[in-house]
Amino acid sequence: MSRYKNAPPATNLRPISLVAALLLGASGAVSAQSAPARSTQPPAQISPEPVDSAPDATPQDPPEFSRSPATRGDEGATALMRAAQRGDLGTIQDELKDGADINAQDPRGYTALARAAATGQLESIKLLLDRRASIELPDRFGATPLMQAIAGGHTDAVELLIQRGANVNSRLSRSRTTPLILATWHGHTDIVKLLLDNKADIAYRNQGGMDALMTAIEQGHRGPVLMLLERGAPVDGVTTAGRSVLDLAAAANDVATVKEVLKRGIPVDRRDSRGTTPLMHASTRGATDAMKTLIEAGADVNAKSDNGTTSLIQAASNNRSEAIRLLLEQGANPDARHGQFGATALHWTAGAGRLEATQALLAGKANTNLQDKAGRTALMMGADNGNLDVVKALLDAKADIALADSKGERAVDWARKKNHAAIVKLLEPSSE
Repeated sequence: MSRYKNAPPATNLRPISLVAALLLGASGAVSAQSAPARSTQPPAQISPEPVDSAPDATPQDPPEFSRSPATRGDEGATALMRAAQRGDLGTIQDELKDGADINAQDPRGYTALARAAATGQLESIKLLLDRRASIELPDRFGATPLMQAIAGGHTDAVELLIQRGANVNSRLSRSRTTPLILATWHGHTDIVKLLLDNKADIAYRNQGGMDALMTAIEQGHRGPVLMLLERGAPVDGVTTAGRSVLDLAAAANDVATVKEVLKRGIPVDRRDSRGTTPLMHASTRGATDAMKTLIEAGADVNAKSDNGTTSLIQAASNNRSEAIRLLLEQGANPDARHGQFGATALHWTAGAGRLEATQALLAGKANTNLQDKAGRTALMMGADNGNLDVVKALLDAKADIALADSKGERAVDWARKKNHAAIVKLLEPSSE
């Protein structure tokens, strides 16, 4: 049986590792990387994968710093570099006395000063700077010693480097990410404060359109978010993919930031580059607290994106039962159809074998007999998936077993193709 092929994402919600991609300089929609790929195939066979979602995952360091000098050991390092990294002042002095190049770089561009900064070796940093080590010499990714200290969370080293003249607005080579964005990525509130106190550009956006506030929200670092808002961080910017601060806060279930952004005049139904609203972003993630806040502020629960998805379809395709119930309680149309496929939320939940979500839609009076553009019903989707309880729930809700799709196939035919014997028997009791 055919799948819905080449389905565009219902929203441009990106994975948790969105920031990693943007720190590296990705722009527009994230490709198959940024996170483990999720299918964007709608039903049916309705993939059990969501229309557009990303699995929760522990954020990874930006690839520029995935192997910092602190973790690379002695690979390509000179004796001076090794001594600086471990804080061996005597050896540093001996090496310099013997003519060692203080600004020599290993194969990845790390200097002795970068290694000292990455490990927070204050005395090494002081000694090297006193001997005229270059404070701005970047590695091959464009990361300066200041960035290395930030990545390591070494507040004292960051402060020292700033006092000695480090540029707080330097940028990585590819992504154009700054020290402030990097500090918010890591959630180092004290370092964020230091950088802001020393005139770091709070409004600067990198190659992917991410600024410091967006990064902090995406990573869930409440301390930096609060500080940036207090310092007047802009809330009206958008990423290169069209996502706004409100979209990010809604998806992160960050109610306080959602309220603050709305208070500053951002429209509750502001659409991104694909026509997706903040409520759709929140529904995709099941961010019910943010959803309630948006709805109370007047969000349209039946708004459609450019390709015709709704908040309910987003919640259903991502198996967000609580979000489904909330949307239905607030007047969401249970039978709204996806613009490209003609499928309803029930098609997704039945095709994915999601019993609780299916029951939530049925409780909200979803029509069991609506057919998509290929004539397929939710019962056909459930029969194909093989979840007997879902099929029973649909039948209890008066799903019509006699309906056929555009190829003349009924639900029992779908079940038979997949050898779901119990479902075949249920749909055609006379079957052996």
